[in-house]
Amino acid sequence: MIDFKGISLPFSVTDLLDTGVGLLKIVGPFILLALCFAANRFFSGAIRFAFEHDIKYFGKESTRTRLKEEAESFGYTL
Repeated sequence: MIDFKGISLPFSVTDLLDTGVGLLKIVGPFILLALCFAANRFFSGAIRFAFEHDIKYFGKESTRTRLKEEAESFGYTL
């Protein structure tokens, strides 16, 4: 067993926790931003899949075709 009685550290537990929380304050927003981009990619893909495959599941004209026709009726081209 190693005896640590004669060793003292230049920082306390409070200093260590303050440093950890400070690091999280700096790095945390970037991690959250990265998670938002990942979630956006997932949800946009799921929504795109739903719009492209609705004719298969509902047996009607596709939502994309309906939206395109509505946009063209207002003078927009897609």
